[in-house]
Amino acid sequence: MGGAGVAIDTEVSISELPRVAAAVLHDTRPIRLRIRAQESDRGIVLIDGDLQAMLVLTCQRCLDEMSVGIDSSLRLALLSQPIEEDLIPAGYEPLVIPAGKVRLADLVEDEILLELPIAPRHADQDCGPLKENVKALKGSASKTETTTPFAGLADMMRDAN
Repeated sequence: MGGAGVAIDTEVSISELPRVAAAVLHDTRPIRLRIRAQESDRGIVLIDGDLQAMLVLTCQRCLDEMSVGIDSSLRLALLSQPIEEDLIPAGYEPLVIPAGKVRLADLVEDEILLELPIAPRHADQDCGPLKENVKALKGSASKTETTTPFAGLADMMRDAN
């Protein structure tokens, strides 16, 4: 590896990340962020880091609040133009930045948004009012008879002949 690099160990408020703030119900604990950036022998900026967050989202089944934990690692190779994959150190994902500059907040936001579930929902046993409905449905399903739409067809055909 090239130079010593830069290390960041900080907490970021959700309000500082507008795209994440729009996806969550309200501001919660800060996002814990640890990032180390350094230049490789080939002049590629390598970013290693991890972030932890506890976000409050809306359950898409019961519409109650729910907490979603994020614990994500990132390993990025920042490139000004696409290069051959063999030149990128193993384990790093290439990220082409044509302007040559990137905001760390944008990288963090992207990573968090990629980790969010598309349709967050509680586990069945934790899902507010749905919990009672699921219990009722499971109980009634075991008591009802299963009928098939063609159950009486054979009798009808026999009677018609």
